[in-house]
Amino acid sequence: MNNNYDCSDCARQGCIHRNAFRRLPKSKGGSGLCPGRIDAQQSESEANAQMEKLIFNKEKFLKTDFGKALKKCVTDFDTALTARSKHYVGSDEYHLEQKNVNVLLGQWQVYQAAMQQFYGLWLYFTRTDKYFGVCTEDESFWLFKIERVIS
Repeated sequence: MNNNYDCSDCARQGCIHRNAFRRLPKSKGGSGLCPGRIDAQQSESEANAQMEKLIFNKEKFLKTDFGKALKKCVTDFDTALTARSKHYVGSDEYHLEQKNVNVLLGQWQVYQAAMQQFYGLWLYFTRTDKYFGVCTEDESFWLFKIERVIS
């Protein structure tokens, strides 16, 4: 069975799959076409908007194993920073907590790089006395925001 499909008629000029052979559509037993494939009748701006919607869906992303692990890493990072702040700088307890903070910071930086690479999103960890979470630099988009319970 021929499992290739010629994607060269895609109207999307900047598509990385242009002039490439993609898998058969799901309706024909394949794994599906490039998500950005559009018809010639659709404008490129409409196609780009459609592609953006297909690339990143915040709710779906946070339900994936990657999204759950990212959220756990950020939550643990915030907890570790809080735990570290309860000790005097230079004490043995402080250095122990600092090691934990460093490990979680490294993990966060890997997640941050992956989000930039795969989704083109520059996301940052932010925290205040009232909340913490992951957002864009100007806080116009929040991947998630957790309000602190002040007791």
